[in-house]
Amino acid sequence: MADSPISSLGTAGALDGTEVLATVQSSTTKKVTVRKVAELVVAPLYTVELIDVLTVDFYAPLSFSIDSVTDILNAPTTTILVAGAAYTLGTSIAIGAKITVTVSTAAVVQLITSL
Repeated sequence: MADSPISSLGTAGALDGTEVLATVQSSTTKKVTVRKVAELVVAPLYTVELIDVLTVDFYAPLSFSIDSVTDILNAPTTTILVAGAAYTLGTSIAIGAKITVTVSTAAVVQLITSL
């Protein structure tokens, strides 16, 4: 298989992070695990400004979870709905899901996420 093009290789199944990939570092080919590559991915951080309106909708651009909410301006009660249902922090949100953020008073909040 050493001389096979990548396009002729089979498709991998579910990954557990222990799989090895080739990389080039300082002009030398080295190995790295999928887990180490995944550690480089930074989860998005959403800052939501709710000054003129108290509710905003947006759609998940990728699968992620909201782990906490930080108040940047004021200290509102923040409610999050996903696909119209109450959201529990830490629960996975599917790509494309409608996310509704509502605050009790004009505020800016930050949604801290993980992938």
